Amino acid sequence: MRTFLALALFVAAALGLVSTARAVTASAPVRVASCIVFSRSSPNSVLTPNVDLTNGVQVTLVNDSDKTTSSITVTGSYHGRTVTDSAKLMMKPGASVTIARSYYPPSTYIDADAKCRVVHVDFADGTSWSAP
Repeated sequence: MRTFLALALFVAAALGLVSTARAVTASAPVRVASCIVFSRSSPNSVLTPNVDLTNGVQVTLVNDSDKTTSSITVTGSYHGRTVTDSAKLMMKPGASVTIARSYYPPSTYIDADAKCRVVHVDFADGTSWSAP
């Protein structure tokens, strides 16, 4: 029985009836160009790792789509903490914008790099995109 099953799978694969699953990734219509953390109490100074606290993030977004956006939601993580935030943004195709948010609970500064990704975009024409 095992030999028959193996032979049936081989024949099906040879005929193209069985395909391997591929990871499908849809690129976001709005790209995160940069995502850095800062401190509201000292936004223009160099922060000392493991000493200073950070409570903000600055994200630069680029609209790579052919539509004007009306709202964008970004999820960011910084050394084990994750925050999701939305902004109402009318961004034309090809435009970029930098957003600074500084009302997050403080965390210990480790370095300036956070990881951010766009998870949802609403467009001015009423359509939307969500991350898979």
